[in-house]
Amino acid sequence: MTKTVADVMTPAPRTCRRTDSLVAAAKILWEHDCGVVPVVDDGGRVVGMITDRDCLMAAFTRGRKLEDLSVQSAMAHMVFSVRASDPAETALRRMTEHAVRRLPVVDDHARIAGIVSFADLCQPKSGLAAAAIAQGAASLTAPRGAKVGEAKKQPESPAVAPAVAAAKATASKPEAAPAPAADASTKKQKGRRI
Repeated sequence: MTKTVADVMTPAPRTCRRTDSLVAAAKILWEHDCGVVPVVDDGGRVVGMITDRDCLMAAFTRGRKLEDLSVQSAMAHMVFSVRASDPAETALRRMTEHAVRRLPVVDDHARIAGIVSFADLCQPKSGLAAAAIAQGAASLTAPRGAKVGEAKKQPESPAVAPAVAAAKATASKPEAAPAPAADASTKKQKGRRI
């Protein structure tokens, strides 16, 4: 039996308004341990989405405090949504098409009814095949603009170019004496992704 978004979504999520300060949005994110807050108008219709990263980057890039910035100034205005009656596959497809990990679930009048996340779709109760979930994960974690399974070449920064040239030159020279052995803390950090 095909599962619907209603089977996996979080119903009645906390919301905020465009005119709220970023402090209000950040408080909801923190107190309710959620990754996104739907922004609604007076009728409860979804008009945007805001994340903790949106709040942080708005304050950082503008050099202002959260309380001095409105949700309107930092929210994502383009919203992709699903309905509770949509199949879970529709939510996964919409997420991968638009590179988002959370979608508002709306009713027939675009009013907020819930939130569905990629993590929700990974649960057995979603009914999604493991292969579909794996493909979705690959798509959502790929660098922007890259096709799934294809590595995106990062441009070299002018500051890095001399070091790259030196490394290439060194690679073509005869091998020098081996470098001293790394201590345990260095070995541990080499495998970590920063």
